[in-house]
Amino acid sequence: MLEKLKVKIMKLLKVNSLREAKEEFIWVSKYIKRYHKIIILYFSLSLFSAVIAIFGTILSKHLIDTVTGFSKDSLPTVAVLYVLFGIVSITTSAISSRISTKYSTKVTNEIQYEIYKDSLDVEWKYLKKFRTGDLINRISSDVSNMSNSVLTWIPNFINKVVQAITCIAIIFYYDPVMALISIISTPVVVLCSRSLMYKIRVFSKKSREASSSIMSFIQESYSNMQSIKAFGIIEDFNLRFRILQDDYYSIVMAQNKFSIFMNVVMSLLGMLVSYGSYGWGVYRLWTGHITYGTMTLFIQLAGYLSSSFSGLVSMVPSAISSLTAVRRIIDVIDLPKEEIDESVDVGRIKEEAKEGGISIDIKDAVFSYDDSRDVFTCLSFDAIPGGVTAIVGPSGSGKTTIFRILLGIASIKEGKSQINYIFNGEKKIFNISASTRGLFAYVPQGNSIFEGTIADNIKLLNSKATDDEVIKALKASCAYDFVMKLDDGINSTVCESGSNFSEGQKQRLCIARALVSEAPIILLDEGTSALDSETERKLLENLSKYKGGSKTFVISTHRVSVLDICEKTYSIEDKALKEIK
Repeated sequence: MLEKLKVKIMKLLKVNSLREAKEEFIWVSKYIKRYHKIIILYFSLSLFSAVIAIFGTILSKHLIDTVTGFSKDSLPTVAVLYVLFGIVSITTSAISSRISTKYSTKVTNEIQYEIYKDSLDVEWKYLKKFRTGDLINRISSDVSNMSNSVLTWIPNFINKVVQAITCIAIIFYYDPVMALISIISTPVVVLCSRSLMYKIRVFSKKSREASSSIMSFIQESYSNMQSIKAFGIIEDFNLRFRILQDDYYSIVMAQNKFSIFMNVVMSLLGMLVSYGSYGWGVYRLWTGHITYGTMTLFIQLAGYLSSSFSGLVSMVPSAISSLTAVRRIIDVIDLPKEEIDESVDVGRIKEEAKEGGISIDIKDAVFSYDDSRDVFTCLSFDAIPGGVTAIVGPSGSGKTTIFRILLGIASIKEGKSQINYIFNGEKKIFNISASTRGLFAYVPQGNSIFEGTIADNIKLLNSKATDDEVIKALKASCAYDFVMKLDDGINSTVCESGSNFSEGQKQRLCIARALVSEAPIILLDEGTSALDSETERKLLENLSKYKGGSKTFVISTHRVSVLDICEKTYSIEDKALKEIK
């Protein structure tokens, strides 16, 4: 009973939301501190513009009073000053716009790069829980929202406050009653702003989640366009897209309805204050207590004051929207990062193992995803340089999982997983982890081909590779013949995801890329599944001889026709590896 009461009280007070908002502000404050000089520049320009505008209103008062005979000021002098202030205002606005564009773009790019980099350092098992479109939305839209707020929110807030105080002070100087009427709505504005926070936060979260769902759906649809067409399910996807749009539409309209209601309330309040101020000013003018110039000054300052209050109120949803974006970013980059052992020098290991190659040794390893049932209860195998080690097993048996363990993307719970080599007569041993990933070149099932040229793709893991090395790798991977038949050879264009090549051709290009890399260990996850038996056999024979047999090859396959070529063969049986050759 007490626990239920506690939950109700927490909901009533929105404690969790306030705690989250505090955490989000603390997180974003590091960027405020980093870019404080730019923020000060923004504030200075904004404040200068506000001061110029307010002084312009005072000059307009003097100008009108001079024309109407209430002031003995020199009319030409006042007129010239009024025009000069207008020119300065226009110039300041142009300079502010230029500086704003320059620094906002620069800061957005810097923050976006940093957060993108941090997100890639997150452990794979946590990152895979997010949909690709959602991650894209967080890195693009949310980062842009957050970075713009970092630069502009504090300067704008201070500027609006200073502008409001200045306007009230000037009005008070000429008429204290008018100043009182002008600020009478302030408590109501503050209370409304506080009550708005929770609802705006809820709407902001829902709209961003709905937007991410749409982006994820679009990304997934275009990535699988060929399958969607082949399956004849275009109409099904059209319907699903429309449902997502309708959900987003409902959220936006609900948010808009709430915003309209609050805007109407605030506008009526502002109108009441404005009319009260105007009426009082007319009365004071009628009784002769103020001049026409002073009346004009009151009207202009009341407008600035109303604009300041409205701006402060509108900054509440803007701030909450930005903090919501911050929370979505934090949810990704605060996930556990891959542990990198700085003492593991991959470059040195490659150089020391250049001649003799590197062996793999896994013994009695136990592995499971997210503490669920074990995928492997006894994973043991070894692979040596100069040969091809094969792992066979049906689909879903764990072949890809083994490669994830080797690449340090997934970590074993028990046992050992190591690489070793001999250097100067000494055996050197390193535990397999994210730190040793640079020793492996991976050919995935999906054939990760990127837009560009064939040469670009093959040199992806070794930018220093020469064209001769590319051609040598193409020959070893049995890709040379079809590449040389293309008009531009290795400089031929590769479309997005390699859509202008067959699956078998993409596989061979991916293998060539792995061969060109300086990695001493090559992993092929079903890397020859799209090849015919004769091509597969020839390719495996080429691999075992490549670079004098100094490289270690591990291949997963479901075929048994080429296993006689492999140095060792393991079969996945009962969550363990059994050596069958």
